Amino acid sequence: MVRMSPTDGYDFSLYRSDLGKELRRIRKLQGVSVERLAESTGLHENTIGCIERGRNDIKLVSNARIMAALGCESFDIGETTFSFTVEALADYPERGSVLGLHASSIVYMTGRTIRERRIAEGVTILRLSERTGIHYNTIWNIENGLVEATLFNLYRIHKSLSVLSLKGTAKGLQIVG
Repeated sequence: MVRMSPTDGYDFSLYRSDLGKELRRIRKLQGVSVERLAESTGLHENTIGCIERGRNDIKLVSNARIMAALGCESFDIGETTFSFTVEALADYPERGSVLGLHASSIVYMTGRTIRERRIAEGVTILRLSERTGIHYNTIWNIENGLVEATLFNLYRIHKSLSVLSLKGTAKGLQIVG
């Protein structure tokens, strides 16, 4: 088996930069300060700043909390990163439920969604590994809720499985397109 580098076919720097710009755009659109976002999510202000400047990737649970705090119920898989759909904070009824989910629940439900989509597409873990450059053991662990994936890995997995749009709910990440 030929091993791909973790970013074959994906530009990690462009991904991080575009993700950071998208998060900053939404935060400002919603009129939320970095301090208030940090307080809502339990993340440090410096972490949010590093993500917005494209210096850091973000883990699944942190992203789920940031998106819920900013009223982002769904997001699309774009060419280089995710783009988020903003709801008025009052119009996102599951916002509090998502913010209150235990981290292990978010990880497990996301893994289950990925596994169901992979199986529905008739793709093996080995084939998904080849497509994404993510080690097959890592994919297995993500699907079984044993590890928290980075958003970059989730981006590569969803892009590889032709997922166009996702929606975050209190029942997990749901594929809508």
